Amino acid sequence: MKSRILLSVLFFFLVLSSNGQIQRCGTDEHQAALDLAFPELKKQRTALNEAADRLILENPEFKAGLVVTIPVVFHVLYTNTAQNIPDNRLFEQIDVLNKDYSRTNVDAINTRSMFLPVAANTQIQFCLAQRTPTGTATDGIVRVSYTGSFPNNPHTVSPEWDHTKYLNIYIGDLGGGLLGYANLPPGSTGNDHVVALYSAVGGPNVPGTISAYDLGRTITHEVGHWLNLQHTFNSGCVGTSANNCATSGDFICDTPPTANPAFGCPTNTPNTCTEVTPFPPPYTANMVDMYENYMDYTDDNCMNIFSLGQSTRMNAAITTLRSQLLTSLGCVPVGVNEILDPSFITISPTISNGKFEVQFNFPAATSVSLELMDMGGRKIYDSIQKIAYSSTINIDLSDKAEGVYMLRASTEKGFLVKRIVIVK
Repeated sequence: MKSRILLSVLFFFLVLSSNGQIQRCGTDEHQAALDLAFPELKKQRTALNEAADRLILENPEFKAGLVVTIPVVFHVLYTNTAQNIPDNRLFEQIDVLNKDYSRTNVDAINTRSMFLPVAANTQIQFCLAQRTPTGTATDGIVRVSYTGSFPNNPHTVSPEWDHTKYLNIYIGDLGGGLLGYANLPPGSTGNDHVVALYSAVGGPNVPGTISAYDLGRTITHEVGHWLNLQHTFNSGCVGTSANNCATSGDFICDTPPTANPAFGCPTNTPNTCTEVTPFPPPYTANMVDMYENYMDYTDDNCMNIFSLGQSTRMNAAITTLRSQLLTSLGCVPVGVNEILDPSFITISPTISNGKFEVQFNFPAATSVSLELMDMGGRKIYDSIQKIAYSSTINIDLSDKAEGVYMLRASTEKGFLVKRIVIVK
């Protein structure tokens, strides 16, 4: 039964191929098939999304507290030389991701003026993995030659690296005119990755080879899905009121409701939905469509913005649905800056009215730097402790607001990140 459901997605792609169409994204169809095949995973995602939504509601400008760097492993699956794209295209793609997610992309200047107040640096970055899940050195690139058509599940050709700690991006000839698709979080082993057409990988300096989609924005778009974003046109003109924009449509209030995807690069100012009440500043009723958003379907050279609301949703996903990314060693070269043994530092209790005891149990005397960040990314506490093997300190945060906080402890040997919660 599950195999038949998953094959229905492949059939959908083959129909597109017979029509000779370009399909910008297949995430909706792919995820719908997975939800049917694995209803228990859908229930888990729903529960975790509810937790993320509560976090967003309580922290409307949520950030993960520190810049999060996500390790990427590229799985290049090829049947011929053209599909086995060179390293420099992959390096360029990582550069595109980092610039798009930090809003340092050169075409950020093309964002229309009405959207500049909500343009976001997400504080999310990416690296080519420096070590494998087993701790050996790597360049973050896996190349596998195969025969036949692109696999419905590429995990069967090149196994995913630990999906909780790495972003697996599969690259190949997807067929059916499809540019890419992704799994929504939290995913499961073998079903948690981004997939992209080989000719759409690259960027301005080393472009891909498919016209209009050669600047790397396919992967920018699909990684957005992997971090829990929906299409800006999700469900059409629902969420047209400031009272329901966070619970319908794309669940984002600063991306104006949009009836349909935009293609090409519009030269006018389309407004496909009528908002019934004014949205939060800087918006007013009847805002035009944000077609330059990475989660729409426009050409690569037309995309240039993630919104603050999208940034909040992605960061909330990182600290809930994809929380193990926060302690991934994937970006750390072998032998350098190891994650500390969690037993070295114990916090008790982890949930309190603001008073916490931090116990250190190091194998030798050391110096520990402590930083405590709130969910807005603001540092609210820092100190340097000289620890002689074992000692205890108390942190009093009873004057701080309720919420989730992150404690980062660093030594010359490495670091450790732990979360605490204040409830009053």
